[in-house]
Amino acid sequence: MHPDIGDPDDEATTNSFVYTLQYALVAGVAARYQVESSELGSEVIGEGLGRRILIWEAAEGGLGVLRRLVDEPDALSGVASLALEIMHFDPDTGEDMRPPEDEVHGCARACYDCLLSYYNQRHHRLLDRHLVRDLLLSLKGGRVRVEIAGRSYDEQCQWLMSETDSRSALERQFIDHLYRTRRSLPSHAQMHVPEAECTPDFAYEGLHVCVFCDGSVHDQPQQQGRDEAARRRLRELGYRVITIRYDRGLEEQIAEHPDVFGEGVRP
Repeated sequence: MHPDIGDPDDEATTNSFVYTLQYALVAGVAARYQVESSELGSEVIGEGLGRRILIWEAAEGGLGVLRRLVDEPDALSGVASLALEIMHFDPDTGEDMRPPEDEVHGCARACYDCLLSYYNQRHHRLLDRHLVRDLLLSLKGGRVRVEIAGRSYDEQCQWLMSETDSRSALERQFIDHLYRTRRSLPSHAQMHVPEAECTPDFAYEGLHVCVFCDGSVHDQPQQQGRDEAARRRLRELGYRVITIRYDRGLEEQIAEHPDVFGEGVRP
């Protein structure tokens, strides 16, 4: 990870930036998911413009928190916001809440209330919270979007549209609304789950979520019975089932599940 931080030949500034960002992100992840920083391992790898920050779960068996950074569109934004708070910046404005001139509570570059710890003593002289403030403010306004099977966001939308049931206008309306509001798109369409003997309209594989788009045909008593049985089997298998109805507003229904679809933007 090497955003524009000025002169790329200034090795000292580059080191300070990268190591500060490393510990800021670890602190933000730990705070968001209420784990100890010591339960997360981190290391700077690579050289020059190829330098990257590697973070892993040090606890035996893993805690599952890093997977959530990928699965939850707003997770990284939350991590960045908390990292800013930890480093004494207002996460909304970037204002320094502990300016160095404050003789009692001031923090010049880093302190034991923010980035310094027993475990990173070898990097204390490099840490400077001011270097990463602007990047974290940018990350706070961003969202994670995963490319699926090598497809971009636009390509995934097109692929999903091509896989919808030709008889269901609601499925296409659902995908179109997700796309127009820049929400997270499903990973699969018409994914058969043999153990449940059913084929959800859409699925979010990493989140273990199945989505059904129910048109008016699903109001028929016989169809309702089949739907209830199939979705019960999915839940027994550990899936979360979300039903999108034809007789309710799409935005209203989608907004009820921001942890799956994301917050979205005004179309």
